[in-house]
Amino acid sequence: MNLYRKIYLDVVEEIRSGNLKIGDKLPTEKAMSEKYKVSRITTKKALDLLAQEKIIERFQGKGSFVSSGQIKNQKSKKEPSVKALPHLSGLVGLIIPEFSDVFGLKQVKMIEEKCSEYNYHLVIKRTFGYVEEEKKAINSLVDKGLDGLIIIPAHGTHYNHDLLRLVVDKYPLVLLDRYIKGIPASSVHINNQKATIMAIKYLLEKGHQELAFISPPKEGTSSIEEREIGFHIAFSDKNLPVNNNYFLSDILSSIPKNFSAANVKEIAKNDRRKIEEFLKKNPKITAVFCTDYTIANMVYSVLESLGKKIPEEYAIVCFDSVSKTNGSPLFTHISQREDKMGEEAVHLLMKQINGEYDPKHVEVDFDFIIGDTT
Repeated sequence: MNLYRKIYLDVVEEIRSGNLKIGDKLPTEKAMSEKYKVSRITTKKALDLLAQEKIIERFQGKGSFVSSGQIKNQKSKKEPSVKALPHLSGLVGLIIPEFSDVFGLKQVKMIEEKCSEYNYHLVIKRTFGYVEEEKKAINSLVDKGLDGLIIIPAHGTHYNHDLLRLVVDKYPLVLLDRYIKGIPASSVHINNQKATIMAIKYLLEKGHQELAFISPPKEGTSSIEEREIGFHIAFSDKNLPVNNNYFLSDILSSIPKNFSAANVKEIAKNDRRKIEEFLKKNPKITAVFCTDYTIANMVYSVLESLGKKIPEEYAIVCFDSVSKTNGSPLFTHISQREDKMGEEAVHLLMKQINGEYDPKHVEVDFDFIIGDTT
């Protein structure tokens, strides 16, 4: 059971038993936080819910007092009808770095659709990949009394203390697309290792043993780390050596915080230069695995500028791709089932909101799509 609901039920039971009478003052938020060993946010949420139900009245600067309102009939403290408990706000939040038609848009649409089926409204906050913006979004939405959050964490290793606090307080929370090591929260993602192994084995079976891996810096981002591990496993399964010179892991253009950076054109120019120098330095490479579509598109453009033919001379495989429009290629790619990921995230969140707090890691299946680049 969520801790704020326990506080709610305990106060209701104290009133029903006669230990608290109409007009009695409740302990302060601070005192209740210390008693239950929770944050002030959790205590405030419980008291706000009691006030909403007219069980107590709250007066600024004076405290909270038992009102003359009727308490809803419940069987007992030990058998609370959790699903019958009222929601505080009717709102849940989605905190996301950014979204586009390449990846994220279908997910956002599905999350909004599923929230609506549960009679919830969705509040969206974009962080543009900045950890500080993520912290602000968490605090802002929690302070507004939202019933739960779905978060796609910002790129890189960051032990966000605000996220840790939510987990400790058993605040309804689901991490989407990745997880953060050391934070025991529910998460929904694909099996990045398995997907990468499938893609690399496909390239190896087509004769591409001189195979490059291009990505942003890992910086503790679970999805990128697992894709690199999958790359190594695929070679190992085929009893083939990995050429460590074929890794380029400092491409910055696909990190969300750089989408809106003042020097975005300079970042892209530097990335193109890195890719061109890398390919020229390693002329035996015949295939490139890219961890995302932005990098794949850049590699394609660089190879074209060098007069290389795709897929005759070079093959390219990546995660996610847009539909073939305006002459742009459809990349051979791993397609994440965004809608299913969004649906599962909402399902997990609603279970937590209804008191079933049991952190789970849910893996959603994926598709491997053959395109124009292999």
